Amino acid sequence: MKKFGICAVCIFAAATSGMSGQAAQFARVSVKGATATGLNAINDNGDVAGSYTTSDGSSHGFIKLAAGKVKTFDANGPQSNTNAGFINQSEVVSGGYIDSTGGPQAFV
Repeated sequence: MKKFGICAVCIFAAATSGMSGQAAQFARVSVKGATATGLNAINDNGDVAGSYTTSDGSSHGFIKLAAGKVKTFDANGPQSNTNAGFINQSEVVSGGYIDSTGGPQAFV
């Protein structure tokens, strides 16, 4: 059974509606193999960045481009608990991860 974070959908809808008075648009963000998904950022192009959790409990980063393609990544290997926090207009993502010693690190 796939699980999707309802908050992720709400954040995406709120961010895409902005203050323009336009109706909110809802989009499901689905990452293959995820047991939970969360969105953390959206840019003016409609690209979103976030993280997802897999059945082993580890977190991974992803971006979903406005065109629909989902790209997943790990900042420092599959067990690094990557969290994509921001995305700019050029699809450059920054965020954090946990290194092999258990310490927090940042990435761009």
